[in-house]
Amino acid sequence: MPRPLILRFCSALFITLVLAVSLSATDSYAQSQKNPPSKNQQTDMTAQQAAAQAKASHGGKVLKVTRDKRGYRVKLLQDSGRVVIVKVSS
Repeated sequence: MPRPLILRFCSALFITLVLAVSLSATDSYAQSQKNPPSKNQQTDMTAQQAAAQAKASHGGKVLKVTRDKRGYRVKLLQDSGRVVIVKVSS
């Protein structure tokens, strides 16, 4: 092959590879935006849902909801005046 033909071939091959990689990266990015990974798999449940679940199972008034490693801690004041902490896993 003459030298200019080799340069054209190599240039065309390089451009094709760059476009293929670019399109692949764009497709991967688009897929990740459709289904973004959650920061923490335990955040499937909201604090409000945890409070509602704890209140439904133990009764009383919700005083505080805090998040921990495994889910939520819900502090309830029962009608008897007793304070109860309920752990709700998410």
